[in-house]
Amino acid sequence: MKLSFSWFRPFFWRQKYRFDLGYQFMTFVNFILLVVVTAKSLGFQALPVLILAIPLAFVGVWCWGYFLDRVMNAQQTNEKIWFDRSPINKEHIRKTEEIHKAIIK
Repeated sequence: MKLSFSWFRPFFWRQKYRFDLGYQFMTFVNFILLVVVTAKSLGFQALPVLILAIPLAFVGVWCWGYFLDRVMNAQQTNEKIWFDRSPINKEHIRKTEEIHKAIIK
């Protein structure tokens, strides 16, 4: 019996894509690290914050990416916005409409 890992590549790619989408969440991680750096002047220990913050940061980044991927359909939304804003696409649509009007006449 041959062991197959063909399922792993698409699975890994989806998780990486979700992590890349969730990278925007890193702003919160930077804030947590700022709190850790200033922990001594604020009067508490930084180690418990670090022990909790680092794993939660990775989980938070992935969860935010999952939310953007599944709920918000981030890829399709980005493509639609890019298509709407692109001057090349606007010119192409205008020329296509001119051709269509010329054919209908």
